[in-house]
Amino acid sequence: MITRRVIFVGIHNKKGLSPLCSTTRSGVLINSIIESLSLKNYLKSNLHNTNSLKVAMKQDPINSVYQWANRIEYSGNDLVICLGGHVKECFNKFKRIPFKFLPHPSSQWSNESKANYVKRAIDLILAA
Repeated sequence: MITRRVIFVGIHNKKGLSPLCSTTRSGVLINSIIESLSLKNYLKSNLHNTNSLKVAMKQDPINSVYQWANRIEYSGNDLVICLGGHVKECFNKFKRIPFKFLPHPSSQWSNESKANYVKRAIDLILAA
């Protein structure tokens, strides 16, 4: 049983939607992970608080992670799951928040790759 908060970190907001919203391809996969683990204490978030990927990619990585940690009230005990290479690079530059990495869920297209993605994510979380 996972007792600490699991925080999934995507890249940026989509206009009018919550982070990693259930109506998106990414949100569907993240929800499958949450449901498979029966997570009670989790947060779906985005690193950059903007609706524009173009704007997100130009923001200072260190400042972005700092602002994210304040915005979501990072506790130091949370399990942070960075989704995608850009988010991973930003956290690597910040260096003060340990994290685990998964490719961005939207990169999974076939049903087989989606199932494998969910399994890899479950294994990653259980091993943390």
